[in-house]
Amino acid sequence: MSTVGNRSIRPRTADPAPGPEVAGNPGASMRRAALDGLPELTRPTTVSTDDAQPLSAALLTRLAQLDEGTPEHAYVRNT
Repeated sequence: MSTVGNRSIRPRTADPAPGPEVAGNPGASMRRAALDGLPELTRPTTVSTDDAQPLSAALLTRLAQLDEGTPEHAYVRNT
């Protein structure tokens, strides 16, 4: 787990149990699937350069794995 400022970034598990935020929100499931274990940031503008560089590399790697035109590809591309 890495820290950003005074908050921590926890990696997501591959198959988390659906919580209340997932039950009524299919977008949350899609985001989790798109990120495939990468941390989901709620405030990306607060990430330090030291944390942003490896995260960018991981996102680009994940982007190459996804099929273009899918919602997952669009989410990772826009992240």
